[in-house]
Amino acid sequence: SVGAFTVNQLSLPIRRTQLGAAPSSVEELISMPETWGPIKQELDHVPVFSCANDQGQPLQYNLGGKPVAFFFLDIDAAKDELEKAKTEAKLEGLSLLP
Repeated sequence: SVGAFTVNQLSLPIRRTQLGAAPSSVEELISMPETWGPIKQELDHVPVFSCANDQGQPLQYNLGGKPVAFFFLDIDAAKDELEKAKTEAKLEGLSLLP
């Protein structure tokens, strides 16, 4: 037979959760080492590629009147974009960077 018990008798660890306001911008997120550090560690394991010039500056397109750099998780998509930039946009000196 099972006897009655209270939650305190289970000896379960009490889990405390801290809630805080979410950062309002990427800059704010990156400036918070306690928040950004663990995220950055996880992202460091994700392979990312860009089409970049000789100085390592990523290829940018004009979207909505602003320059936007493109990064790729798929190596084949990055290769396709590199080829398109070289042939259609006639951009020289580009290479694929991890």
